[in-house]
Amino acid sequence: MKMREKVRAVLESLLTGTEGAITLDALGDAIGAMSITQDEIDALMRALEEAGREIASEPGRGLGREGGAAAEPGAPTWSLGEETLKQVLDAARAMRASGRTPSPLDLARATGLPIGRVRNALALARVIAR
Repeated sequence: MKMREKVRAVLESLLTGTEGAITLDALGDAIGAMSITQDEIDALMRALEEAGREIASEPGRGLGREGGAAAEPGAPTWSLGEETLKQVLDAARAMRASGRTPSPLDLARATGLPIGRVRNALALARVIAR
């Protein structure tokens, strides 16, 4: 798959602006509110891996806390991107449970987040689901 120029620019900014592992937050921030397909995210991830880069969550800040349980005292807090992702996914699950398929605008209204942050979180969810 040939990469669109905007996606290639995201790839180049990640490769030149970071060293070592690339965090999910950095990937989400680089994608931002750009309209990007799942195939383009896959191509971006493959290109990063081919360049020898690992995609990782912040050290000690995994996404796997059961049921959104609070962190233990002294444990690192979630990053803003992961916290936003949790908010958006919780709202989406609640809407789906009531029989609605939420749009990004529905999720923005439900969470009180700007539409750009919601789109960013949805892009992160696509990356994680990969």
